[in-house]
Amino acid sequence: MDVVKTRLQGQKFATGKHVKYKGTFHTLSRIFRDEGARGLYRGLSPTLMGMIPTWATYFTSYNVFKRNLEAWGLSGGDHGSVSLVHTISACGAGCITATATNPIWIVKTRIQMTPSSNCEYSGSWDAVKKIWKSEGVAGFYKGLGPSLLGVSHITIQFPLYEYFKKSLSADSSSKAEGSGENHLSISQLVASAAASKILASTLTYPHEVVRTRMYMEKCGEQKMLSMYGSVFREGGFKALYRGFATNAIRVVPASAVTFVSYELVYDWLVSMYGGEGKSMVETKVLTPPSSRA
Repeated sequence: MDVVKTRLQGQKFATGKHVKYKGTFHTLSRIFRDEGARGLYRGLSPTLMGMIPTWATYFTSYNVFKRNLEAWGLSGGDHGSVSLVHTISACGAGCITATATNPIWIVKTRIQMTPSSNCEYSGSWDAVKKIWKSEGVAGFYKGLGPSLLGVSHITIQFPLYEYFKKSLSADSSSKAEGSGENHLSISQLVASAAASKILASTLTYPHEVVRTRMYMEKCGEQKMLSMYGSVFREGGFKALYRGFATNAIRVVPASAVTFVSYELVYDWLVSMYGGEGKSMVETKVLTPPSSRA
């Protein structure tokens, strides 16, 4: 799904030009037919290599932000101030992580966009060396602007998730023993997580298309706003949402699994070891550093 999404996002449209990829399933079948099963896993190595530094950077910076904000007295104990601390911490951690790991996603995107038969890079390390040689340090930070803009995704998703949860909780008749809070069913949690993710993705998705395009720029000096304009001129708002369906198929179930797993495991730990219940807003420490996840 990630390869399909990248191919759709990076494909440029022009009047009279043949369109190679026309949608999720067409792209899947086309890649499989032309490149085999291996083609569907292009860029897997840099993706796997990027997981450890990405999460290590995110967790560390999130906790540093959170501790300092609490030390400054920003967290007053009420729900609103606690949410503000977590939102600021998540945004700060997201920005640092996006900056630190941008080179990894540059390499991944460059490899994913082309079949192995005519790719100029023989592998991840070869891509790093060639990008460094031909484009310098700046080559590893193309698309950083849209990545930082994409951090807004989490500031939309989590308040929405909290809102949907509270709305469903208000309609629920079952009460947690001794907690005074309504328990939600797994289906209600899935609905809350999926709805918040799809709405946040819908509002922030264009930055992903622009980011992919900028990742592919080798010699051009096109800036973020001018890239938005270029994509828009190709096909209007529709062009800014290329690959959206594929992305939704990939990230919405993953988000639902993450949120529901957190809720269930947290409830189990509280029932086993005791402790006061906390709002799901605490899960910002578990959020993906950007809209990639």
